[in-house]
Amino acid sequence: LEQACPTDVRGRAWQGDLGRPFEEWMARKPGDAPEEFDLVTCVETIEHVFPWRAPLAVTNLARATRLWLYLSIPCGPQWDKNQEHVCIRREEWWRPQIGILTPSLRRSEAMEEWVRRIVLSDGMKPFETWPWLPFIYEKAGPVPEGAVEEALRQYKEGEALYAEGKAEYDGCEVAK
Repeated sequence: LEQACPTDVRGRAWQGDLGRPFEEWMARKPGDAPEEFDLVTCVETIEHVFPWRAPLAVTNLARATRLWLYLSIPCGPQWDKNQEHVCIRREEWWRPQIGILTPSLRRSEAMEEWVRRIVLSDGMKPFETWPWLPFIYEKAGPVPEGAVEEALRQYKEGEALYAEGKAEYDGCEVAK
């Protein structure tokens, strides 16, 4: 990313691992880059994060968000055919991950509905063609320290189990 980005963006883009602790992720940013952004997008990415890292990833996104967070997450069983998709879950699984662990985010149902109505130049609606769910949240305040601590606890517990070969990351739970 840092080498491939356009020249006018160089020094303002950096690569980090969303499913790792925020401080580790932000330590790689250029010195003058902000820690919060007006709009944070995460499109077709979070399904590549192990389930025990998902709460941390969502918390990290919320911490980097100043105003709006836009997530696009594949939630259907057809997405489980890719071995790199280690966290395909139903919408009912994602909503609590976002809402409980990051209570500073308020779901914007009106904006989600607006995104679902977008019509592409070929006349198709993206969510008729690709069954990705838009998750749009408005930041309502700082992420509570308790949410960060809980996400870090789940992350550390999952990493320890993974190191022992005991963590499950089957990917698709939509059929269960």
